[in-house]
Amino acid sequence: MDVLDPVGLTTLRATVREGTFERAAKALSITPSAVSQRMRALEKAVGAVLVSRTKPVRPTPDGEVLLALALQWSLLRDEAVARLTASHHLDSEAHPRTRLSVPLATGADALALVLLPAMAQVEREVPVSFELFREDDAHSVDLLRQGRVVAALSSDPTPVQGHTAVPLGTIRYLPLATPGYVERHLPEGPTAEAMAVAPVIAFDRKDLLQYAYLARLLETDLRPPTTFVPANREFEEAVLLGLGWGLVPEGRMHDQIESGELVRIAPGYRDVPLVWHRPRIESAVLDLLGERLAAVAREVVRPAAVWENDRLS
Repeated sequence: MDVLDPVGLTTLRATVREGTFERAAKALSITPSAVSQRMRALEKAVGAVLVSRTKPVRPTPDGEVLLALALQWSLLRDEAVARLTASHHLDSEAHPRTRLSVPLATGADALALVLLPAMAQVEREVPVSFELFREDDAHSVDLLRQGRVVAALSSDPTPVQGHTAVPLGTIRYLPLATPGYVERHLPEGPTAEAMAVAPVIAFDRKDLLQYAYLARLLETDLRPPTTFVPANREFEEAVLLGLGWGLVPEGRMHDQIESGELVRIAPGYRDVPLVWHRPRIESAVLDLLGERLAAVAREVVRPAAVWENDRLS
């Protein structure tokens, strides 16, 4: 069996995506025995175990290498089919254009600020659906390495092997809280003693942004009481309700700052890079998405040249 056999790659992708051989068989319209046979043949061809036979099935490091290839091949195949069908007949109910499927990884703020508007623009131009994997900005690129997505928005500027990393800009975060919160918890200002016990809001346990800000502000490692709110609007609502202070993207709560509903608890901010990671393949839909992302980013985030993660002013 050819290591690059599309049938084997398709079976590997379906097995990991569906989580079991049985569900992969249903997705591929074959029997579970056929899925097992294809996987054994692929593993024999490459001379390595590609998936763990657990529930759910998980790729091994070798499996992740082929999984990334399978994902890219699937996208290129679908793009080729879409071009062929478009060239033979017009889009109609009888002959609908092939709709591409593009899995992407992104952080929550990048999703809201730039990715969703760019996706909407792309969808108006070409038939495409997106599968989004929400991951912390610093970790979203890990899903790219694992072969679970074909491209990612991340704060990590280091390119993955075989991919490009294009800086789109910088998301600036401001440390905000309500005046009532400041009066209760920080009456003497943001001292180390006060900040050590003043409640803070974080997105999830991977979100270290608030702690990094404190380390720069006070030159000490603090872990104050933390409430985790893993959703953008609810995070902001938690800050508005006085549950804690939090770092909020610049511009997202401009009206509340202007009205005095929110104030900055201390000087400074955190700048987080916004980087578009994609494979070095000829993909029209990824090219288009990259262009739309860059255009949206120019309007809503600061230029990439402003990467100053530790600035206090």
